Amino acid sequence: MEGAAVKRNQPRTIISISVPGKCKPVLEGFDRLVRLERCKYGRSELTIRAWQEYLERHNPGNPQTLLEDRAASEETRLQAGVRYLKVKCKLSIRQIAWITGWGRGTVQRTVKGVDVKPVLVRKGNFDLNAWRQRWMLFKHGVPAEEAFKW
Repeated sequence: MEGAAVKRNQPRTIISISVPGKCKPVLEGFDRLVRLERCKYGRSELTIRAWQEYLERHNPGNPQTLLEDRAASEETRLQAGVRYLKVKCKLSIRQIAWITGWGRGTVQRTVKGVDVKPVLVRKGNFDLNAWRQRWMLFKHGVPAEEAFKW
């Protein structure tokens, strides 16, 4: 967007913000700036210029932790958890799929090359809800060794 000029005949998006009472001095200072800058379209024009300046300074954000990197590392962590269920807990692909909610094909691709025979558990002895609760603990950051210990 070239410049921050707000034109009258362009399509607009209307947003609303909530300003807490303790920030009233900030809002009053902002209104003073609008008058000093002689912004033709008031708060809107100065707000857009401030957003543009902020984006120029801070975009794409903290270069050390990009959002895409965090999502990729989370996916890697979940895959490691699935491999942990296969190797350490000796569960079958079907059981892991039940626990995680993933498809059996996805689980198979994740544990490809892992040669561990599952310990066969009769369906009545397999407490799916307990395993799912442990999987949710793992998903929310609890280490696998702790989440899946009995």
